Amino acid sequence: MRTAFMVLSILLGAIPPATIRVSPQVLMGGQTVYVTCRVSPDSRNRELRAGITGYTESGRQLDGKDAPITSIHRFDYIPCDAESAYCAVLRNDGSLNIVKANLLVSCQ
Repeated sequence: MRTAFMVLSILLGAIPPATIRVSPQVLMGGQTVYVTCRVSPDSRNRELRAGITGYTESGRQLDGKDAPITSIHRFDYIPCDAESAYCAVLRNDGSLNIVKANLLVSCQ
């Protein structure tokens, strides 16, 4: 059943341009977070951006379908007011597809 759902999703174009995983999601202020972005191969992909909302961002160019699928980004010294991490894929038509994951940062 799951395989049939995946095949149907692919045929209908429902595969998301990117997925995100953050480790750890619960942390103390000042710690390090790893953001793993997984990008679906697509000839329209041009750039991958990953970051911590309101704090920092990094980007790398994508070579369409030949780009690496998984990209790991390390962000050090996460501030207490950080709320989310994100991965964003910029496509050749200028569209930006963003996926987010919430963070819980404690400073006490």
